[in-house]
Amino acid sequence: FRRKFEMVRELFRSGPILSRAVYSRESEAAIAATLDAVVAEFPGVAVGSYPRLGVAEYKVKITVDGRDPALVERATARILEGLGPAVVRTE
Repeated sequence: FRRKFEMVRELFRSGPILSRAVYSRESEAAIAATLDAVVAEFPGVAVGSYPRLGVAEYKVKITVDGRDPALVERATARILEGLGPAVVRTE
């Protein structure tokens, strides 16, 4: 047990991961350029894009994850700015 704990100990020292979600009424293809720009501008965050078929409310869920809250918030704000009226909601 101790040896396994030593292997994963650093994962617990680095702090929590902050996650935000943005829901878009536009297709993944329509928002790809905005997401690519955010990925290039904010290498310290992970951006995920998850199309949702058969849901009337939104077409794509976008996630922004990272350990630095300021970076996560700035990247999320840039997505919101880029998508404009395509944004359905955020979490």
